[in-house]
Amino acid sequence: MKMNWDTDRIVAISAMLVGVGSLFIVLYQTELIREQQKAQVLPYLLIAYNTSDKGSYIALENVGLGPALIEHIRVRHAGQTFDGDPYAYYASLADAKVPANNVYRDRVLPGMLIPAGGSPTNMLGSVDPDQMRSELRRTFQFVAVDETPSRGGSSAAPVEKAVLEIDYASVYGEHWRVRSDRVIPERL
Repeated sequence: MKMNWDTDRIVAISAMLVGVGSLFIVLYQTELIREQQKAQVLPYLLIAYNTSDKGSYIALENVGLGPALIEHIRVRHAGQTFDGDPYAYYASLADAKVPANNVYRDRVLPGMLIPAGGSPTNMLGSVDPDQMRSELRRTFQFVAVDETPSRGGSSAAPVEKAVLEIDYASVYGEHWRVRSDRVIPERL
């Protein structure tokens, strides 16, 4: 049986190919729009060590575009995990030099929503900068603070410090983790 290629058949097949091609383009554009919507509400949490004449603090700030839903907070030290915020961890230390009732804290707990562009949340610190500056640096690992090269070729092993970790999610359910010893949050 010989196929007869008349004008009507060619136009019908061409229209069908254009329709299938248009379907793929629409699906691709829909995926691009979804990715753009996710990027427009992307939270970006930073854990910072702030010190000035007004105090020394561990601060949490959302410098992203959307709110961050806190899912889990933990402190890791010497192979162990402490579930809780920096204040709860510091208050549990036997060798804490500043009594826990003399420090300033804004509790950050699972279920809290950290808005984008808001003021930093001071999770642990003191209005007396001398009181907490050395305590925070002695206890917690911070990314830019503790990366000073050693002088004099000291062979002493560095002291292991506690690392604060916070797991959070965007409004689209993307999960992230920020750590006090890293600058960039990691996607989970």
